Order: sequence, then C-alpha cells, then structure tokens
Amino acid sequence: SAFISENLEQASSTHTAAYAHGHHNVFNAAALAFNQRYQRGTVDIGMTGVSGVKSRKLWEVMDTITVTNHADIEFVVVVNTEWWNGLSADIQGHIRDAAKIAQDDVRNAMSQIEAEAYAAAKANGMAVVELTDQELDAWRAVSKPVYDSYLKATGDLGRKILDAAGHQ
Repeated sequence: SAFISENLEQASSTHTAAYAHGHHNVFNAAALAFNQRYQRGTVDIGMTGVSGVKSRKLWEVMDTITVTNHADIEFVVVVNTEWWNGLSADIQGHIRDAAKIAQDDVRNAMSQIEAEAYAAAKANGMAVVELTDQELDAWRAVSKPVYDSYLKATGDLGRKILDAAGHQ
C-alpha cells in the first residue's frame, strides 16, 4: 500500500474569536459544499490541510488559520485483493514502484506546497495564528473526551493506533 501525505491538518475559522467559545460547529473539508456552509453561517471552524485553504480559496469565506498541526493527512491506496492477485508479479512490482515514487515525491514537495499555501492565504487577507505551547495544551485538554470515547470503543487496538500516531 502507498501513503500519500497531503500535510498536517489545521483549523480555519470565520473569525479569530471562534476559538474563544467552548462549543463550535465543525466539519471536515471532505464534506460537500465546503464554502457554502461558511457563507450560510452553519459552520464556524473547519479542519483541513493548509493546501486545502489555497485550493478551495477559503479566504473567500474565512479570515483566520490557526496552526494546530493536530493530524497528519494521509491518503491510502487500497485495491481489491482479487484484482491485485490477478495481476502478474511484474505488474504488481511496477504499481508498487510507481506508488513509492509518488509517495516520496509528495512528501518531498510538501514543505514547499505548504509555504506557498500560507503565503497565498496571507496575500488574500487571512491571519495565520501560531499557538503557544500552553494554547496547544489547552487544545489537547478539551479534545481528551474525544480520545477517551475512541479508546472506549476500540480498546487495545485503538491504543496501539494512537501510540503509533504519537498521541500522548
């Protein structure tokens, strides 16, 4: 399998005060009609990689990016086992090689892609907020119930996954 890393996920909002409140309407960038939800006021905080801010022109509906780096965004290539097993070893090898090249290329380009996305966001009027260590700790603290619920539902496997992801 190949893992294509988009970048680290950030929080973006319609206003800098959005984080001051304890409860937010939040959704991930994968949802349909991303910008429309902000325009309607039904969502005030979104989670996306910073490259998504640029590609979706989120500066049209938001004014702030808060750098949280709270999740790695990975794309996993998955294929049907029967189909895969039907390929010759030679073709499987070519696909694996191509996936490795794509994975390495994206990972190597990510710093530049992110830098360009932050620059575009700033050039289009977005504020970029870098949280202090104390603010990041507070972010983690209010997120703890989500992790606790996940661990309750997933048990030892969930703990292994969080440990592998570097979650404290």
